[in-house]
Amino acid sequence: MIACTGAAVAAPANTMLSDLLEKHKTYQATFKGNMRDPGEEGLQIMEGRVAFQRPGLFAWIQKEPDAMEMIADGKRIWSYDPVLEQVIVKPQHTIIADTPVALLAGDTVRWLRNFEVESLAEEDCRYTQCFVLKPDKIESTFIILHMNFKQGILSEIQFQDVFERQTQLLFMNPVVNKPIPSDTFIFNMPEGVDVFESD
Repeated sequence: MIACTGAAVAAPANTMLSDLLEKHKTYQATFKGNMRDPGEEGLQIMEGRVAFQRPGLFAWIQKEPDAMEMIADGKRIWSYDPVLEQVIVKPQHTIIADTPVALLAGDTVRWLRNFEVESLAEEDCRYTQCFVLKPDKIESTFIILHMNFKQGILSEIQFQDVFERQTQLLFMNPVVNKPIPSDTFIFNMPEGVDVFESD
């Protein structure tokens, strides 16, 4: 599934990737993806929408296969699982370095310090620009991460986690640097759910 392979070109990849991400002040898109778990047969299909606004605002709404919602309001991250009927609330600063919030809406320069970044040669990239990131600290949840851009806009993410699960996310109809309604990043607590908070 990890499609971008090959030797990296000699370029300041960290700076290139940081510049691209920093230009995404706001971002909205729908996504489709899949995850392959080595312990299970077939692919798990994912579908939903994502939005972020720098610094620190993030919304991930997944509809398939299991509905879930994650909202970062700049102070806390709210994770809602409708199947379990529970909401987990954590301070955003405690987990921002190890979540999609850090990847898309966090401090890009600080986040990239945790990775070795390579920029792939044109012949090894199906997009305009492709980057491969490998963590330089053992506690990372990612083994390898691919970020692919088309005409400067984030179009695809692929990653393999420490459990060897491979995930591919394709972002469709992206809208960059347009105003996003503020209530996008406000979590509305459902009735009758269990709430677990941590400091």
